[in-house]
Amino acid sequence: MLKNFFIQKLRVLLWLILIGIVCFLLYQAIAPDGKAIYTYNFSQPNKVNYFIGELKPKDRLKIINNIQSVIGEPVYFFLRTLRKFDKAKITLQYQNPDDLPLIEMGLLKGKIIWRYDLKPITNKTLNQLIMAWSTVYGANGELLLEREKKYQTFEGFLKNPPPINEIATYNYNFKNNYLLPDYQPTDKENKINQPLRGSYQFYTYIKNEKLDLEFSFFDINKNKDNDPIELNLYYQDKLIDSKRLDDKDAPVDDNKKIDRGKLRLNSNDLTEGVYKVELLVNDDIITNQIISKQSKLSFINRLWIAEGAKNIELKTDGNIVSAQTINPDSLQTIKVGDNNLILDKTYQQFKIFNKKNFNAGALIKLDKGDVILSGNGVFSFDQNSFIEPNIKKADNSLDINANKINYVLAKYQAPKENNGWQIAEMEFDIADAYREKNVFQLGDTNKMSFLISIPDLKMDDNIDDKIIFGKITIGLSGKSLLDKIKTIFYEKK
Repeated sequence: MLKNFFIQKLRVLLWLILIGIVCFLLYQAIAPDGKAIYTYNFSQPNKVNYFIGELKPKDRLKIINNIQSVIGEPVYFFLRTLRKFDKAKITLQYQNPDDLPLIEMGLLKGKIIWRYDLKPITNKTLNQLIMAWSTVYGANGELLLEREKKYQTFEGFLKNPPPINEIATYNYNFKNNYLLPDYQPTDKENKINQPLRGSYQFYTYIKNEKLDLEFSFFDINKNKDNDPIELNLYYQDKLIDSKRLDDKDAPVDDNKKIDRGKLRLNSNDLTEGVYKVELLVNDDIITNQIISKQSKLSFINRLWIAEGAKNIELKTDGNIVSAQTINPDSLQTIKVGDNNLILDKTYQQFKIFNKKNFNAGALIKLDKGDVILSGNGVFSFDQNSFIEPNIKKADNSLDINANKINYVLAKYQAPKENNGWQIAEMEFDIADAYREKNVFQLGDTNKMSFLISIPDLKMDDNIDDKIIFGKITIGLSGKSLLDKIKTIFYEKK
């Protein structure tokens, strides 16, 4: 009798534990008040956390003095939630023993062109300027840093800014109404015949003319993915036109090229100014030709010159230029201004940094294509078509004095120090984050990817440097259960 009594008690206890676990998971999934907080210690990777993933890839990590350290960048981690939230406030503990000048965290917003929304962890350039220059604060946490005191308020600066070439920005969108006073439209047809692989973005300029851009594509069928083609046109960050070619053929990976047709952007009566064109495709799509009636056309930050291209020349204003290839036949020495960028290994990015002012433009020469070029500026195939509407970025790649920068606008909070750890805070809008969905895991509908970028932390530079990431706390906020019910009710009405 006594034995049966204890067995029954044990069963009740086990059922209560099971019910408690289920209730806890349901509470985490529903988050009735619209809030949740998750914490994880990156320095203790053996302690598994369901919500925050460990740092990866493992070959960029190393155990030093029993502490996990990051020795190469970038590294990634995921955030998994059981419901959707709108905001994520992240508090990160880290140590930077080698005083690396720039660390940023990014949230993946789009997978096709791997678009990350980057936020600062630390920026050494700004940390130094905050101590040396005059500082004016804006109403929403913005900073105006002045070499010499001139403006009394942040708003006063925005109303009457100095010349654009004296300004640099960081993590701040300065609405610059970029106009070319001497620009004259032309009826000349301009062609880019160098084949380009995958996605890209470029700027063009319109004044008293029709926007007319025609693109021709083919598919190289190196993977079995579906290969849609999407072309978007933006003005002042607003989408104003979009074209699309769906892939109606069955996915194959037979390496046979097929013609995918053409897309055309054709618009009249456009306001004078800079327009951005964005091509969203995967790496199976080659842009065979771009025909433009516009005289200005410059690619933004990155482009993949496809296999088959030869004797390529481009102009860039960036003082950082990187090159990478996956094709052994594309290994070569690339001329960048007066410098040699030696591309002698596949699957590895090679970079040169030039502290000289590249505003006048540096000429890039390649013997052959199938090379991914990237940098902190724009690229143009024709000197006369070069256009760069962006304001310089105040990071470790910019020489403030050489470029005669007198003002810096930033949305930045310098990290704090606590018991040997640096503490950085960031806030992300996660409502439009890219989410991986796993149909095999119940409730796993919001797995988001974060990147940590440390541009000067390289594994192959023979420098023994590192970063240590400690505890991370992520506070999430969104609609409460009551708000969701109200939304559903009003939508039905």
